[in-house]
Amino acid sequence: MNAFFSLLFAFASAVCCLKVAAAEYLLKHDLTLIDTSVSIERIPTTVHASGKPLYRLLSDLRVRYSIANSGSVSLCLLKEGTPLSEDGYNDFLKTSKDLYYGGVIAEVVRNSSIGDTICIPAGETSSVELNLGPNSLTVVTSGSAKFALSFLSSVYNSSTEALEESDILAVTNEVTVGVVQEPKLGIERKNIPLSTSTQLPRYDIT
Repeated sequence: MNAFFSLLFAFASAVCCLKVAAAEYLLKHDLTLIDTSVSIERIPTTVHASGKPLYRLLSDLRVRYSIANSGSVSLCLLKEGTPLSEDGYNDFLKTSKDLYYGGVIAEVVRNSSIGDTICIPAGETSSVELNLGPNSLTVVTSGSAKFALSFLSSVYNSSTEALEESDILAVTNEVTVGVVQEPKLGIERKNIPLSTSTQLPRYDIT
């Protein structure tokens, strides 16, 4: 019986330690709008796999992405393949159903060398501004579009210079942006009365 309780206590202690360890690595991903509305083309650019037409954005769609370390230890993360990367905007709209990525996909290749990293002390926040407009398409033609950013992140240990965890799915909160379609261009017609004295020039062919 004592052996059973000893085993049970050991298991409970292990679970407790796992919870404490997990609590030390708490990251909060937040997304806020800078531009609250966007304009889109009147004619669709392409068609989504679902059959819905996709319209390209004509205006900027600036957002601010923030990552907060609410744990008890400093964390270092790989920038590559995340919104923190300086390589430009990638496909961070994989979980969105209203907004889609329409640019070039930058393939993230993991190798033995560690690229750019960012270390966020416990209780601190790092943020970056992104412009999603130039590379985004939407199926929404009026009203509002909802979207969130999603990507894979990796935790880097600066002491051992090795990855502790890789390909961790990170998803921000969902935000809503207003959508307005480009106004239709019309040609104003004016009724100009014809003068009876006006005659077309006459050409004689000989």
